[in-house]
Amino acid sequence: MNLYELSFTSYIYSNFTNFDETYLNFLDNINNDINLFNPSHRKHLLKWLNNWGCRNFYKKCHELASNEILSWYKEYNNNLPPKETNMWELKQDQLKLIQTTYDDLKLKVASHILKDGRDIKKSIGETGSAKILFSLRPKSLIPWDIAMRYYYAKNYSISTYSEFLLKVIDEIRELKESCQKENFELCDIPSLLNKENMTIPKFIDEDHWIRITNGFILPDNNVLKNWLK
Repeated sequence: MNLYELSFTSYIYSNFTNFDETYLNFLDNINNDINLFNPSHRKHLLKWLNNWGCRNFYKKCHELASNEILSWYKEYNNNLPPKETNMWELKQDQLKLIQTTYDDLKLKVASHILKDGRDIKKSIGETGSAKILFSLRPKSLIPWDIAMRYYYAKNYSISTYSEFLLKVIDEIRELKESCQKENFELCDIPSLLNKENMTIPKFIDEDHWIRITNGFILPDNNVLKNWLK
């Protein structure tokens, strides 16, 4: 991944979806400092998850999901890396703790419905868990969805969230080299792309969503030159 690719996909993402707007609203509602012990913050988290496509969090079951998330957070919040830790600074022991934390969260109940006289429960699942972890640690953790999991499993034999994090760290290293060639640093990217409140994992996720989830193919240099003409 290079700076051109990231810049292009971030631009498309911002103009093609309202996800940035809903994410910024979420940050505003929690004063950019989430605390899951606060019921209001859990309420805003669930609203944001719905806005970001997590349909398994039925609105009528938000109180149930809120309690499940709180139960998980009480047990596992100390497993998360410090808030200021960047993803590329994660150590192996931290990755193991993150995986354990993720594995428990994905089994928590998000909703339930009555169908044919049976109470069917829907878990938070892989996608919901990754988004919750990202909301808690936007500098060090990252979302993924079904399409991304399939892509990384098929192309890189990745089957766990911690393996995915390691692969993204490799992508960030490539991005760092690309930035340095242009005399930029990773920390300059948010200001360069006019997204001051976004983190490097957020930009990587935008790229994944455009290119993997939606199958968008970026134009190469020749195409760009023809457009400029």
